[in-house]
Amino acid sequence: MLGTDELYNYLSKYGIELDPQLEGLVGRHARRPWNKFTNSENSHLVTPEGMDFLDKLLKYDHQVHLTAAAAISDPCIASSPAAAAAPAVVKVRQTFC
Repeated sequence: MLGTDELYNYLSKYGIELDPQLEGLVGRHARRPWNKFTNSENSHLVTPEGMDFLDKLLKYDHQVHLTAAAAISDPCIASSPAAAAAPAVVKVRQTFC
């Protein structure tokens, strides 16, 4: 999905060495666009906002992917029916944490 170019960029950025045996298993693969995973059976469940959210969330680099706070503020989540419950969850967390 994410491709190995981004994986190897991440490893290089943080000075991480992949075990040679594991590197052989991982190989080299191109990134696949999210729309390649959409088909006639699931296309009714897919939105551009959802794909954008998925793309921002699924990153190798922990400094780049969405944080939990940013994720719940993302338009894909903030506009969902479940978002109405989010303020209560945040209030409980602030009270007990």
